[in-house]
Amino acid sequence: MHLLVDLQACQSTGSRDRGIGRYSLSLARAMAQQGASAHRISLLLSDRFPETVAGLRQTFAPLIGAGNIHVMSLPARSRHADPADAARLLAGERIRNHLIERLKPDCVHIASLFEGWSDDAIGSIEPFADAGPAVAFTLYDLIPYLNASVYLSDANVRRWYYRRLQFAKNADLQLAISESSRQEAIDVLGAAPERVVNISTAIDDHFRPLTVTPEQRATLGGRYGIRGEFVLYTGGIDYRKNIEGLIEAYAMLPAPARQNLQLVIVCSVRPADRQRLQIIAQKHGLADHEVVLTGFVPEAELVQLYNLARLFVFPSLHEGFGLPVLEAMACGTPAIGSNCSSIPEVLGLEAALFDPSQPRFIAQAMGRTLNDDAFLAHLREHGLARAKQFSWSKSADRALAALESSVPARKLHAVSPAVAPKRPRLAYLSPLPGQRSGIADYSAGLIPELARYYDIELVTHAQDVEHDWLRGGFPVRSVEWFEQNANRYDRVLYHVGNSVFHAHMLPLVRAIPGVVMQHDYFLSGLLNYVESFDEEPLAFRTGLLRSHGYPALQALERGDVTSAIYAYPANRPVLDFAMGVLVHSQYSIDLASERYGKAYAQRFARVPFAHPRVSGVSRADARSRLGLPSGAFVVCSFGFMGSTKLNLQLIEAWKVSSLAAHPDARLVFVGNAADDDYGQEVKAALKTCGNVTITGFAEPSAYRDWLSAADVGV
Repeated sequence: MHLLVDLQACQSTGSRDRGIGRYSLSLARAMAQQGASAHRISLLLSDRFPETVAGLRQTFAPLIGAGNIHVMSLPARSRHADPADAARLLAGERIRNHLIERLKPDCVHIASLFEGWSDDAIGSIEPFADAGPAVAFTLYDLIPYLNASVYLSDANVRRWYYRRLQFAKNADLQLAISESSRQEAIDVLGAAPERVVNISTAIDDHFRPLTVTPEQRATLGGRYGIRGEFVLYTGGIDYRKNIEGLIEAYAMLPAPARQNLQLVIVCSVRPADRQRLQIIAQKHGLADHEVVLTGFVPEAELVQLYNLARLFVFPSLHEGFGLPVLEAMACGTPAIGSNCSSIPEVLGLEAALFDPSQPRFIAQAMGRTLNDDAFLAHLREHGLARAKQFSWSKSADRALAALESSVPARKLHAVSPAVAPKRPRLAYLSPLPGQRSGIADYSAGLIPELARYYDIELVTHAQDVEHDWLRGGFPVRSVEWFEQNANRYDRVLYHVGNSVFHAHMLPLVRAIPGVVMQHDYFLSGLLNYVESFDEEPLAFRTGLLRSHGYPALQALERGDVTSAIYAYPANRPVLDFAMGVLVHSQYSIDLASERYGKAYAQRFARVPFAHPRVSGVSRADARSRLGLPSGAFVVCSFGFMGSTKLNLQLIEAWKVSSLAAHPDARLVFVGNAADDDYGQEVKAALKTCGNVTITGFAEPSAYRDWLSAADVGV
């Protein structure tokens, strides 16, 4: 296997001096040491960080050979933070991809995918043709995605981040640094479990038990203001690190317990953060000397501090791995930490865990541990043994095995490179988020997955797409632009439903051939709308005639419009022009076969409907957000309310059941009520029925909450 490692993570200003840079360097070095005899390993670097190239050459040339270290020449100022640099960024991505194709690796490993926001690091994953290399990346965490209100409040940062998430979707393989991160990729991003592998992580050998001399102890004490015994935290200052909670928890320890003790917080500290944390300490009654904010500490001194600490406490709310915990254990420091995300799999001891959600729980764990010398000794012994289970050689072996497996999987259907097709360019026409349509939400889920196979451009008549993932990852075109440039596309996909959001598609389907995904078999309501508002005079009548012949037209003249809408699909003005028809149920295919003949129905194919992803949505949290009592019995009916949904029958059934009078029972219609006569009947029926509500249109997040909160769905 020829493995090409993109090591810009060890060059970029955002990562090279931080944990991701150190992790990337250690893993790449271990892979080179472990795999160089069986594989050809190459390195990909960027000339935009010239000060880093010589050092990386010196590290890797003895392991893989100088000829296998490739330096890209990339355009200056190709960063994401400045929209004016967008053209240079795209040019840089194409230069990088072209170089990769020239090098002909079997597999590309990107050490860090989330680079380049504020510097010139360039990395993208645009799926290659079948004969191209498998592409993998290291997954550290999805913390910004899971805490978007904290980390992605800036619109430009959001778009940048979501574009990287689309690259993650495009990858053949994700190498997660913990089982927790692996599970996040599966649950949150919907990654296939076989395409996410936990390779874990490790630390360097200098994290070990040391004898710290009295002179060294005195030097550290004088430099950082440490007087004697101390509780240690190291990491960063960030919302999720929960340092504020740690300080408050430390203040809850009895004053005698703190008398000869300090809380030492080791990390780089900006002046504003230092002042804020000092104010928090004072607010909780701590003297100035009781909380020490060291600022940056060189690694040699950090190892000494680990060895001197009486206890290491890690109160983080969310970690991709939690490297400081492993560092502390490897130094023989008793360590306790949060019971969430990846930290339990690092500590490996239930008794060493605490709930970080409230300071009093952290305080209880610290107090219990500090007062128990036997438990401190047990933590020390356990930590030393546990730390030995993590090594760079093990992580490298797991990574290489996963990368080897990804190559045959990628090339299973490979064709000759000389005839390998480029990915087709797809025009995707659909309502999109920002429009109150369930199909908009459906498309928001489908597009990132479909983008693994097509270069997608979104075509919409909406003024704005209220979805950062879509806006960040895909060009958005107007309908007018599409009409003038339709010949630029290899494929066209129309998403058609029975609502006003699809009126503009009717002339497009006739003029520009494409495949139709028909979300509603009946299109009679849509055609009646465009006829009623003179967008296409006689559209409904023409649709009835074309689809069902004169009897349907005569039935319309004899009866009323509503009856005709519910009786006749009137869908052939769309179906007849479709190159192929995708539907969500066999029932739709059976209806087409029954009404139009089996030969006509052969143009249909069933695409199972994708369910909304609700994993990770807590039932209790969902009910809290919706204002529902935790013990309520909740019956939900989902979707737009209309006569075909039999909402009135459900209301009547509710009335005669014991639930209608039960104080803890709820019947909830999650959706809009129709404004027609049927809608008025529904509203009238509700006046005499207890414990029933209609939510109106539910945004995707609220819709997922209702799915999680419901006891029964009807």
